[in-house]
Amino acid sequence: MNQSLNVGARNLQRLCSIRTIVLIAETIGLLLAGYSLALPIPVLSVSLILCLNALVIIGTLLRLRCPRPIGHHELFAQLLFDLFSQATLFYLTGGYTNPFISVFLVTVIMGALLLPLRYSWGLSCLSIVVYTLLMKWYQPLTGHTSGHDVQETMSTMVIMHLGGMWLTYTLSTLLINFFVVRMAEALREERATVAQARERQLRDEHLLAVATTAAGAAHELGTPLATMAVVLGDLSEEHRNNPELSDDIKLLKTQVKECKKRLNRLVTSSQRVEPDTLPATVFLAEVLDEWQLLRPHLKPVTPHVDPSYQEPISQCRISVDSALPMALINLLNNAADASPDPVSVTLRPEEKKIIIEITDNGPGFDLPPGKTVISPPVSVKKEGLGLGLQLSQATIERSGGEVRLYRRPEGGTLTAVTLPAKEKDAA
Repeated sequence: MNQSLNVGARNLQRLCSIRTIVLIAETIGLLLAGYSLALPIPVLSVSLILCLNALVIIGTLLRLRCPRPIGHHELFAQLLFDLFSQATLFYLTGGYTNPFISVFLVTVIMGALLLPLRYSWGLSCLSIVVYTLLMKWYQPLTGHTSGHDVQETMSTMVIMHLGGMWLTYTLSTLLINFFVVRMAEALREERATVAQARERQLRDEHLLAVATTAAGAAHELGTPLATMAVVLGDLSEEHRNNPELSDDIKLLKTQVKECKKRLNRLVTSSQRVEPDTLPATVFLAEVLDEWQLLRPHLKPVTPHVDPSYQEPISQCRISVDSALPMALINLLNNAADASPDPVSVTLRPEEKKIIIEITDNGPGFDLPPGKTVISPPVSVKKEGLGLGLQLSQATIERSGGEVRLYRRPEGGTLTAVTLPAKEKDAA
């Protein structure tokens, strides 16, 4: 079975498994009642119902191969079939005196777990009505007995009823613990996935508004930057004999050049350009070199790679679009702004992934030690806008990766960036 089944399909698959187990248990119980206890079971009618259940199980398995999503209407119809097929079977085999009558509860529990409130209540009320009708209309299993056989027949019925009650309770307990708990977990996963998708949608809408503003700002900043470049060129010629001032002007020219590069990258990132595939070590080295140009006053940072990972790392390549370097630079800036000491960067492979760890010695987030977060709700910097981490997170997720922040027990924050990697030969 395809592992990418949605939650509805997985629940229908589990329902089919429960239906199969109940069918086997009912078949064994009816065989014991008919042959071991010599009760008058209507074999032909009961066999037709059991065969119909088997056909529905096969049809459900074939339905699971269809990619069409499985909704509440379909699950409700499946449970209705279970309810009425069981009711028909119980009508033919003693009605409410049948010890397997409690199997109705399995169907009711499945409905309460899988269906919305109105469907669940409808199924529950219908099961009560069916149970009530089976108390009046059913075919008894005692048959016609003469005087001296009555006591023996009643004794057999009591033994069968008590044994069937035990079997029904045991079967229901095992089914609830094995299947229903897993269905509840699947539903919780679905709700968590929906909540995360909603959160990502709200974040992306916010970032879209920021991107629109940034596009306008990029257009407006082109002219001032060009003017600054011309003025700095003139000042460089005018004060070329002043070494101290020349160094400052050179630094300003470098910064203006980087600003122009950022604006060009902003325009490029808005276009659909195929990403490059680079070795992980080369990509990280280029990012750190570019970051060093933006933060020349900081001590240069060299990525640390454990000697045992040198060979695997050299074979790993990652897909790099125009926005990914800036996302990492944002994270490096956050770490550098928070830490009085130089930040450290570690690179390591892990199951077709590359993990870049940025460690700082700053105050960290106000979270319990070891707590994992996706992003803080607001910026922790007084002058921050709270957008850097969100932009980085959105960019890295678009590349198939993720960002996680950990509060270090010894103080500071560990920012782990996970990116998908592929072998060198697969590039």
